[in-house]
Amino acid sequence: VASTGFTSEQVLLFISLIVTIWAVLGILTTIKLARNAEKELSEKQFLWLQEIQEKTLSIFDAEELCQKIIDAIPNLIKDAAVRIVVHTNDFDDYMRFGEEKQPVYAGKPFLQLQEEYQQLKEEKDIELAPIYCEDKFQGYISLCSLRKHKSSHLELECIQQLAAHISVCMKNIQIYQTRYQMTVRDDLTGLYNRRYFKEYLEKRWDKGIRGSFVYFDIDNFKLFNEIYGESLGDDILKWCGKVITEEADEKDLVFRMGSNEYLVYTREGKKQILQEFAKAVQRRLAEETEEKPKVLQQITMSIGIALSSERVNGFNELLKHAERASFFAKQKGKNCIELYGETDLSREEQIKNISAYEQVSSTVNALTAAINAKDSYTFGHSMHVSQYAVMLARELGLDSNEVRIVKEAGLLHDIGKIGIPEHILQKQGRLTDEEYKIMKSHVTKSVEMIHFLPNMSYVIPAVISHHERYDGKGYPRGLAGEQIPLLGRILAVCDCYDAMVSKRSYKEAFSKEYATEELIKNKGTQFDPDLVDIFVTLIPHIKNVEETDKAG
Repeated sequence: VASTGFTSEQVLLFISLIVTIWAVLGILTTIKLARNAEKELSEKQFLWLQEIQEKTLSIFDAEELCQKIIDAIPNLIKDAAVRIVVHTNDFDDYMRFGEEKQPVYAGKPFLQLQEEYQQLKEEKDIELAPIYCEDKFQGYISLCSLRKHKSSHLELECIQQLAAHISVCMKNIQIYQTRYQMTVRDDLTGLYNRRYFKEYLEKRWDKGIRGSFVYFDIDNFKLFNEIYGESLGDDILKWCGKVITEEADEKDLVFRMGSNEYLVYTREGKKQILQEFAKAVQRRLAEETEEKPKVLQQITMSIGIALSSERVNGFNELLKHAERASFFAKQKGKNCIELYGETDLSREEQIKNISAYEQVSSTVNALTAAINAKDSYTFGHSMHVSQYAVMLARELGLDSNEVRIVKEAGLLHDIGKIGIPEHILQKQGRLTDEEYKIMKSHVTKSVEMIHFLPNMSYVIPAVISHHERYDGKGYPRGLAGEQIPLLGRILAVCDCYDAMVSKRSYKEAFSKEYATEELIKNKGTQFDPDLVDIFVTLIPHIKNVEETDKAG
């Protein structure tokens, strides 16, 4: 120290300065290296984040979007538990994505998701980034570090950017879904269509998400179209779809499966609850309201219920069960509810092999016998009209099915007279206006009675039209010309002819010649002129009423 000329204090100070400078340089180097590493990591995370965003921006399914992002999280954030919870507008209220391999569907109210988010905000060890769609809260990303220290600034920024990206994607998904809904919705009713039914159930069933089916089939829908036209038929379809939707649980999905068939997919598995749901729909259909389509017949549905079980091999098999149950409900007399498994399946083939008229012939015979007891004329008259109508239909060249229909319609066309008081049926003098009004009601009474004969509704267009006039002045609907069903026009001619040539308590029978003249005189006003021209050529071949009765 002496040789250098420095004191020991100066030497120590110098050494201390060198050490300090070295330490500062070391710290600065460490900071620089740390910053470079952080920068490199940040750049790497940015590239990963950018890659994830690019890969998922064109995804239009919320589940697929969140699953891909959660799968990529380990490349962005180490040693942390990350979860995505997002609301969907589908069957399930919201989905959770995290350490589970598959998303967890949470069947809970959306309000509970919002409450859950507010509670998590109070947790010190959990960081949150909200997900929005058009300023509406849709879910969140949560981050919980598994290390001793808290999550880094980069990690927090990462989940915030991911949440912002999901928010953008949710907006795109919403736009896509709005357009997509146009392809999976029925144009008339707005319900989901059969295509979407298959698409939706395939996705859910494969993931073990099962449910029950309630199948609705509008009774006699073809009849409504034939009688009232397709426009009113469309109104019936829309109204029935609305009733089912309003009675279903808000979590249930309602599909239009066919021209007049609907299906409700529900997670409910208790038969009592589903049967009560079906009954509630039936009660609504029976109510008279302003929005209910105005038709003479009661609008009813045959309803089949099929419950999911381990024995069911896929949703297509369950659908067949529900359809079959609905079929059995229709065979029981319509407006019935049937649970699959509670009916002997062997009945299905037996029922198919029995014609509709054969199934109800005993009932028809009983009704006609009851009419005969009140008014023997009505019974014989119906037999004659049926025979004449068959002759005319064959002469027109109608097919065997239409000939059969007009034959059965002729037998049933006055069946409603069983509800007309005897003093009106047997009255010898002219009917009063009030009595005539009651007498005219036999047409709608006939329709109401036929409606409850299983599978006989196909005769109703003819029955309800046999008192319509070609000039539009008839009843009950005032149809004119070819608006009147052909078989109804046939019955009108045959009905009037037999009324003229038959003897009643208040009049003698007119001759065939007189009846023929009256038919010709009223061509184009009361009757279809073409049908009259053909029928009068058949009159010479018609036996007298007395002979017909003896032969019958």
